[in-house]
Amino acid sequence: MNIKSTPVLVSKVSRWLFYRDDLVPGSTYAARVRSKPHQDSHLSGGYSEWSSAVNWTIPEGDEAQPKNLRCLFNGLDRLNCSWEVRRELPGSVSFALFYKISPESVETQCFPVEEKELPDAPHVLQRCEIRVTNPKRLSQYLITVRPQEEEKMIAPVSNIKVEPPYELSVTKLKNQLYKLQWKCMKTMFPRMYQVLYWEADKVPEKNHLQNISEDVSQFTFQSLEPGTHYKAKMRTKAHTGAYDGPWSEWSKECEWVTESGHSEKKEVGDWNSLSGVLPLLFRPLSFWRRWDSGAAKDTYSERKGNGRKTFRDLLAHFCTQVILRLGSYKR
Repeated sequence: MNIKSTPVLVSKVSRWLFYRDDLVPGSTYAARVRSKPHQDSHLSGGYSEWSSAVNWTIPEGDEAQPKNLRCLFNGLDRLNCSWEVRRELPGSVSFALFYKISPESVETQCFPVEEKELPDAPHVLQRCEIRVTNPKRLSQYLITVRPQEEEKMIAPVSNIKVEPPYELSVTKLKNQLYKLQWKCMKTMFPRMYQVLYWEADKVPEKNHLQNISEDVSQFTFQSLEPGTHYKAKMRTKAHTGAYDGPWSEWSKECEWVTESGHSEKKEVGDWNSLSGVLPLLFRPLSFWRRWDSGAAKDTYSERKGNGRKTFRDLLAHFCTQVILRLGSYKR
């Protein structure tokens, strides 16, 4: 730890005031006093022993303010000044050094301000060099560091940030299509939307980001994988010639699971099987119709009277069994 001491010479007083600008916030100070006879008292002698020390600590100041302003004169024509600021600040606040040659002169800003990293410190060092035209008046210089004022014109209609959509829901349509619906706060201007959807067990990807340029309240998902868990979220912004602004925050996520598609494929397969069997059934029926139109009527009548089953009876029974079995398979 470096300990620096500064002597102060006073006379005919019993107190001394320390100004805030002379002390560093967060630092601890110690002071002690000694005395000797004043030269006008007609007494002489050396200094007394030092008094016991008194200690005090300066409270921490505003961390956003510059600290440790120092200026060193090169003895010729340059006054090099440096100060420290929190390393988080230069990206958003610009600090500048201002000086006056005398209290009555016009304040001048120092250019340029250079910046240097301090190793293992929460601050960065900034510095600026002042050209001295009259070294004899150097003691009258007034130097300050403060945030540089910047002006920026902001058009409210071009900086509108709206609330995100809410109450997102997904409804299943036909042919593995799914409809996303949402609600938004009413506004006096059109807006556009972005929909981001992804499989729940994967990281969202940019290629699943859909832009919707129309002011609508629904969107249809296509080509989703069957039997898959999906998530989606949305954001919106003003979208017209007169109004503009940044994207809103993302909405709350909604989730849904697509159907596996097994039932639809099975149903198609059942009807395909049935369509293959039916022509085989109609062939013997058409043959029987031709055969039954002739002399077979007499044979049928005779066998019916004897209680024997005819070919038509057997065929009808066979068709009934086939249809019943197909029906149970479809279920």
